Amino acid sequence: MDFLLLKACPQCGRVAVEDDDFLTNEKYVYCDCCGYNLIRELKYDVKVGKHYFDEKEYKGYGVLVLTRRDGRLTETLLNSPLSDIEINKYKKLFMSKKIKRKKSYLVLFKDGRFDIIFGQPPEKFHLSFEEY
Repeated sequence: MDFLLLKACPQCGRVAVEDDDFLTNEKYVYCDCCGYNLIRELKYDVKVGKHYFDEKEYKGYGVLVLTRRDGRLTETLLNSPLSDIEINKYKKLFMSKKIKRKKSYLVLFKDGRFDIIFGQPPEKFHLSFEEY
């Protein structure tokens, strides 16, 4: 049974989503603004015969959202900085006829600062958790 909660992102202070499963005690936290994400999953060690929690926390470096004309959306939380080559690749993809430019964007996050590389994030993107 999942419980979704909006909370302040521990990295950027904007709105993050926390998804808690009270039956398994698994947890997922992700920020659609800076790309921060935390994954806590229940795993099973076959050799030992025990369950354990595997928790991974990823510093966010931004978010890439590409919406295709057929309505499919791809959102990528960036767990590492993008190279110039990767940024140029996404810029070319953004300019293709397959992409809805009004619904797509690339925002990088570094040293507490957001840089919009292309597109326009949603209106509420710029709000802190308290303002949201």
